[in-house]
Amino acid sequence: MNWRLNRIQYPIYNLGPGKRIGIWVQGCSIRCEGCVSKTLWAVDGGRNIDVLELAEKIISVKEYYNGLTISGGEPFDQYEFLITFCAFIKKMTKLNIYCYSGYTIDELSRMHPDRLFIQYMDGSSGKFVGKAKEEGRGKRKVEKE
Repeated sequence: MNWRLNRIQYPIYNLGPGKRIGIWVQGCSIRCEGCVSKTLWAVDGGRNIDVLELAEKIISVKEYYNGLTISGGEPFDQYEFLITFCAFIKKMTKLNIYCYSGYTIDELSRMHPDRLFIQYMDGSSGKFVGKAKEEGRGKRKVEKE
């Protein structure tokens, strides 16, 4: 089961609390105006990474990190791989998982009625709104139901 990723970077100290592992997915169907990651839009960039092999590698270094941040591209464009990976990490570690998406929780709930992302992720960002602000929100905000 291969997940199309652009890069894995560690340690990172932003995009969530503490010392983290960052995962950037390749491919984005949203293509927000003002996006700083346009190089991640194309689905044919990056490389395929086996989901379970990646999870096993992260499990082997879990004691050195506080959490994972998944960004992109659009992580929810590859929902099956995203959820499989997050479920495995949650079962095998105590790492928190933040996911930066261009969709709101309501949009994700309509797109993915199983709502497994609520169970396996500790936070998901709000809609990216470029340079403007939407309803008093900043560009990205981690929200959880």
